[in-house]
Amino acid sequence: MSEFDEAIPQEDGVELETQEDPNLVEDNEVEDLLETDDVEDTVAPAAAEGEKPKAEKVVKEKVRGDLPPGIVTPIGLCKELNVRRLGRDKHGNEKDLKPQEVYSYIKNAPKEHAFPLKTGVKDSLGKDRENVLDLEEGIAWWIAKNERTEARRTNAANKAAAKAEKAAAKPAETSAPATEEAADDVDLSDFAEAEQTA
Repeated sequence: MSEFDEAIPQEDGVELETQEDPNLVEDNEVEDLLETDDVEDTVAPAAAEGEKPKAEKVVKEKVRGDLPPGIVTPIGLCKELNVRRLGRDKHGNEKDLKPQEVYSYIKNAPKEHAFPLKTGVKDSLGKDRENVLDLEEGIAWWIAKNERTEARRTNAANKAAAKAEKAAAKPAETSAPATEEAADDVDLSDFAEAEQTA
């Protein structure tokens, strides 16, 4: 008897019958099932009688042909920039670029430093390809971009240093204690004239 059977009340000395779930499996039966070695590995037959054989895969033709030498896609540029280790993070440290970063620079490039995309380039299948570029022009643009961002970073650091020096010098000048006499030296006539003209 299980703990649930014990909880069933008995009436007038008559035991109530309990029904066990026929789907329940005892723990020892589970272990027996796991230990059986008579399971056979079966391999599905290639094709049973009366069934159709599987169709052969259809080889698709290339949609895009090969680009002319020296012309790459933005992803090709990204790969070459990573090979040459030209990727930089916002602090100027070297990093690997992701293709979406290159696409972002293409989309958001300033007008005065436009990304050197080419249009109307024909691939080996004779199809026009858009958003391709000359590899060397793309690398030159990227190097110039790195130089511009480094110059901005240097200017910002110099500006912050000058501001810090100015802030450090200012407390030294204003460290003299303010006295009541200094407040009496204020000429109130300037304020009175301003009110009269207003």
